[in-house]
Amino acid sequence: MNVKIVSSDDTIRPMPFEFMQSFYRQAHNPIIRAYFDFDGHLNVPMLKRAAKKTAECIPLLDCAYDDVRHTWVRQESDEDDFVDVISCNGSAMVEKYMLQPLCQDAGPRICLRILRYKEHDSLCVVFDHMVADGAGFKVCFSRIASTYSALLNQTHTVLYDGYTQRRDFGQVTESLSNLDKLNIMRSSNVHPKPDPAMCLPLSGQGDPHLMRVQISSEDFIHVHASIKRRGVTINDALLASYAYALHKATGCFNIVLPCPVDLRMFAPKAPCLRVANLTGSYVCTVSITDDQSMDDVLHAVSCAMRKEKSSTACLKGPILLHAAAHIVPVSVLSRMFFAYAGIPVISYTNVGIVNSDMTSFAGVHCKDAYIATAVKHPPSFQVSVSTFQNIVTLSSCLYASKEDYVYVMSFLESIKRYFIGLC
Repeated sequence: MNVKIVSSDDTIRPMPFEFMQSFYRQAHNPIIRAYFDFDGHLNVPMLKRAAKKTAECIPLLDCAYDDVRHTWVRQESDEDDFVDVISCNGSAMVEKYMLQPLCQDAGPRICLRILRYKEHDSLCVVFDHMVADGAGFKVCFSRIASTYSALLNQTHTVLYDGYTQRRDFGQVTESLSNLDKLNIMRSSNVHPKPDPAMCLPLSGQGDPHLMRVQISSEDFIHVHASIKRRGVTINDALLASYAYALHKATGCFNIVLPCPVDLRMFAPKAPCLRVANLTGSYVCTVSITDDQSMDDVLHAVSCAMRKEKSSTACLKGPILLHAAAHIVPVSVLSRMFFAYAGIPVISYTNVGIVNSDMTSFAGVHCKDAYIATAVKHPPSFQVSVSTFQNIVTLSSCLYASKEDYVYVMSFLESIKRYFIGLC
């Protein structure tokens, strides 16, 4: 890797949500992963140029995080540092390169690993969550795709549109009135603590693995039509299927699941809210008894999520975090974070749709794609959901023994089974 740090004082101050992601490193490496399978070969020099040009628009992509000074340090990475090409002859390589981490103290914050087969390429993308959340990652990668296509077709592309510069949470609070802020701070955002009985029986003694199952487009369309008539959302159905699977697997009656919420939705007049960490959390709390059906659980989850969405209480934690970040040192902020918030042990994230902006690389067609997240250490466990062309991928990245691997695959299949059963 041929990376040069520009100078010791050429730094970018992190935002509080970026500090928060650095705190997460005490539990896991905060990474967003994506996989794309194409029907042909990518143009490697053009992909390298596209990645480098994108980093010129989004400076954090070419920074390293200094854990001692708690700051971003600018670098000057070569085009080659953004892209690796690996010759392959089997699909077993996918897991290896999807799970291979980034170097934390050097190199770009995104790595594009081309798995080159005889007749086609697959692309494993590893992205530092400290730079942006799932929505921000999609913008970054879409920019790479559009720049690649423009370079290959020798057409003009807008490399800077102002969406990438402002990363602060202030864009959300600026859209709120003083009365809104007062009501948020007065709101009660206290949720029950998760029951330890909700943890799956996993040893965690093993290597990192990426486990996934897919729900076919046919099944997805049938379920979507069915639940639409009931007035609930696809995310409600997926969350309910996860909660029901947890109850069946562990016998736990009180299920508490954090559910990410894109805080950009609270600032509709701020179009610059793009490449940043701006994810808060709803909390879905449901009680499940042995005699309840999946339909009963779906109704309970839908009601719980409606209540969460009708409130702005999810902004209270981020407002307090950002206020504290301007007053106390990062070391104190870290202790406050773990004392009052902490990292969920059992969690869920729906990264959303892998859209055509992300898969439009000139000259090739994308056949399959999904997004996965951090590798967890049991008892921590997370299910990640993404959707590509109506195909839903349920995935979990985990340190797992052979027995753990079999168990988690069976658990993901049970979520799929409960979801399909709703149609």
